[in-house]
Amino acid sequence: MFNRWRVLELRWPTRLNAGFIACCVVLVAGSLTAHSASFLANGAGPQVDPLDGPFVMVGVPFAIGSNDIALSDDGHTMIAVESRPVPWKMRRARVWDLALGKATTGPLSPASYFYGLSFDGRIAYTTDRDHICVWDVATSRLLWTKQFHLTGYGGIAMSRDGKQIAAASEADNSVKVWQVGSDQPRLSIKQSDTATSVDFDRTGKRIATISDGALQIYDAQTGEQAFPQFLPQSDWDLKHHFDLTGKRFLKLRDYGATVLDTTTGKTLLTIESKHNVGMVRWSVDSDKIVLVAMGEAAQIYDASTGKLDRTIASSDIRNLWIMPGSRWAVCQRDREPLEVWDLATGNKVQTLTGSLHCDPDPVSSTLVTTNGEKLVKIWRLRSSFK
Repeated sequence: MFNRWRVLELRWPTRLNAGFIACCVVLVAGSLTAHSASFLANGAGPQVDPLDGPFVMVGVPFAIGSNDIALSDDGHTMIAVESRPVPWKMRRARVWDLALGKATTGPLSPASYFYGLSFDGRIAYTTDRDHICVWDVATSRLLWTKQFHLTGYGGIAMSRDGKQIAAASEADNSVKVWQVGSDQPRLSIKQSDTATSVDFDRTGKRIATISDGALQIYDAQTGEQAFPQFLPQSDWDLKHHFDLTGKRFLKLRDYGATVLDTTTGKTLLTIESKHNVGMVRWSVDSDKIVLVAMGEAAQIYDASTGKLDRTIASSDIRNLWIMPGSRWAVCQRDREPLEVWDLATGNKVQTLTGSLHCDPDPVSSTLVTTNGEKLVKIWRLRSSFK
């Protein structure tokens, strides 16, 4: 959500998508035994789901205490807010190694607002309403902190390498960009209104913003607009709309999607749908485009031609993710276990028992799922599955 960070922010005061809320998870200290940790370390474990399929559950399910988590893009690390019954403003977070099944940092505070990890999980950031903190995961050392009044939406992002922070300011309707470690922002990009969403592309060269319902893309070094006009944008969240190269941007429309050249703003591809689309996303490999019409269908298009490849119709569909290799898709339906579909045949091949929600934008072969009752499972995609 990237930058293809798996940054799942607890947006205040509005967190509109209940599925997004439910998919966040928090670990309770001591929840994994040494035995289960050894399963994770070996990359395999007891498969609880009796239906053989492309995903295998590793380790054992572990208890959680709240619904706040972010997963690193490489799928090996997550940051989770502690579950202790403390006041909201005093919440702390820890970073967990999923292979070892244990926390690798001490408590990181504050962590009551937004938080996330770099691509490789080595750098973390936490915030409250008035502070941004950047941490070295290996040592739990505070690398940088800045007093800054954050917006109540998704107006903050870190570059994939953990070296830059962009945050929206309510004070002067600008987006400030810092080099981590610096006292003053490198850029102050003026907006027409307070930006409600900010994101870096994976290269760290571009920044996208939504302000007053309009999209703009900027050069992350100079702050120069990529194209002269601001474009109307239906989506309220920009996370993960850049493709892998940062050269294409996926823009939501009410009945379809548009792919833009991020240098010129030129339309590269237009996709029309009969459904009122509520969500768009790239596949992990950026070779497919997913359009989700909430409660109706998920349509999968070829990202180079715009041709419809597959439709997964359902009266209660909520989300769909295409995993590496673009063969397997994970489908979320309302109050039903997650389903795995084979896009080559159009058949459902597996049900992930006890998993109602997953980390909202998996970008590796790892799924972190919850049953809606704060019980977490970790699943790995098996490359050997035929």
